Amino acid sequence: MERREARRLMKAREANPWRMAPFTVDMTNFNTIPTIAWTPAVPRWEPEHPEEEHPVYTAPAWGNTVMNGRTRLSYVDWVNVRLRGEE
Repeated sequence: MERREARRLMKAREANPWRMAPFTVDMTNFNTIPTIAWTPAVPRWEPEHPEEEHPVYTAPAWGNTVMNGRTRLSYVDWVNVRLRGEE
């Protein structure tokens, strides 16, 4: 893969990170072809109707987290952060 192609992929990911799987590009050594390490994309959870709860991360658990001051995220964002393992 050429440097130009690697830059194009990085720009596409920055423009819309939810559409592409996360990846890293090694551009430290320009004498070799850059490699891309793909990681599986975690699907974003979206409720089908406004009152739907995630089966594992419930609204009362999110409410306790908000009341204790540990998050300021909306319920859907909080669930997606938990699914990605960032919290």
